[in-house]
Amino acid sequence: DFFTQPPSVDSPAVANLFYPNQGQLTDTQDSLVTDSVHYYTLHHYPQLYFGYGKMNMVWGHVDTVASTPDTLQRVDVSFLGSSNPTEAYPVDVMDSAGYLNYFLAHCPNGITNVHGSGSLLFTDIYSGIDAIYSSNNTGLKLTFICNPGSNPQEIGLAFEGDNGISVINNWELNVHTLLGDYAFEKPRVYQLDTNGNRITLPWHLNWNVPQSGEANFLGWGGFDGGKTLVVEVSRVAINQAASIQNLIWSTHYGGNGSGNGDEAPGQIIRDNSNNIYTIGHTISSNFPNATGYFVGQTNNLGLSDAIISKFSTFPGSLTSENLIWITYYGGTGSEEGKGIAINNNTQDIYFVGSTTSTDNSLPTSNTNNSTFFYNSHQGGILDAYFARISNSGINLEYSTYIGGNLQESSFVIAINQNTNSVYIGGHTLSDENANVPFPIQSSSNSNSYNQFVTEVIFQVLHFQV
Repeated sequence: DFFTQPPSVDSPAVANLFYPNQGQLTDTQDSLVTDSVHYYTLHHYPQLYFGYGKMNMVWGHVDTVASTPDTLQRVDVSFLGSSNPTEAYPVDVMDSAGYLNYFLAHCPNGITNVHGSGSLLFTDIYSGIDAIYSSNNTGLKLTFICNPGSNPQEIGLAFEGDNGISVINNWELNVHTLLGDYAFEKPRVYQLDTNGNRITLPWHLNWNVPQSGEANFLGWGGFDGGKTLVVEVSRVAINQAASIQNLIWSTHYGGNGSGNGDEAPGQIIRDNSNNIYTIGHTISSNFPNATGYFVGQTNNLGLSDAIISKFSTFPGSLTSENLIWITYYGGTGSEEGKGIAINNNTQDIYFVGSTTSTDNSLPTSNTNNSTFFYNSHQGGILDAYFARISNSGINLEYSTYIGGNLQESSFVIAINQNTNSVYIGGHTLSDENANVPFPIQSSSNSNSYNQFVTEVIFQVLHFQV
């Protein structure tokens, strides 16, 4: 660590870790954005992306009505007047904290073990001044470190793609968009002595908007130019729900969408060590390839991926909310995660759901491509899928389409811990007499869904993978 991070009275928000983009992110045109987006956050609204000297804030509204367009708005925030758009450096990488895994259409072999960091450092954005993005209990936090000899009055922010910025109540900076506002609180300013202790100053800073798309600070007073000066800006606190009696713990779990059904839960299970596993799906807006307001009706904005997560607990209790990992699974269509089970003998995790990835983009690893289990889509607009991952979430050990000539969906899975057999349940419209049959039931009515249950012998799958 080549700098001293300033003290803070804020509580850290580990949900807003900063994750490196290793090729898992794409834009609204399905193109990789590794050149423009280097880091991003999860579970923060708006979604935050970071590149050279810039932060991208993305608001999203995904409409569940097919005839109504989905919408995104991207606002770019840079350092006003800075001639040095430096790259971000991760600080406090959380190797022991939760990590992310991606098995998607453009990375079917997986991008795994993506660890977040507690903050991002932009060095020398102005001569002798560094900027740190971190988070606290209200969300994003921006800290300017003004080293001795620097000129803090150079500091400012430039906005592009917004619908105006304004100062509210003489101290709050509001960024306006068509999909919502974002408010920065009144800046806090102090100095640090040689031991890193905080020195209170007798004056305060206020936000100022000198012209459209620009914001800086007014109210500068006297300070010791030989000591470090710190300016902190946080998000204005959002009203929190009242606490619930007898609640042991809970957590928000979501992404950057704001429409109905952005995140939907599936099943939740617990292993013999009281670790918790969840499955569901999320509508994650891809990175907009332009600033401002974006409307799309035939793009990927409304499509979802399955998400599988593991939370740790202390032995014999359910009092911890530590996220161990999240794994994303999906193709170019929509995937829903419905059922999840764990084999207590091997600790492998099995999950099922449905997919509209009819272009065979769903990552598959079925070495026994045959009737009922397929490496490719067989017909209809919807197929079930069945997959197995390691307990670390980083190895996709087995995955396959399940389907016939029409629609299938799977929503429940169970394991016989004595025989290691896997049971999958769902429904189908396919006909067993079609060219691509669904051979489970003895008769089928193509006008309505039929239920199916199938048994898979785990030992066979295990040796074939």
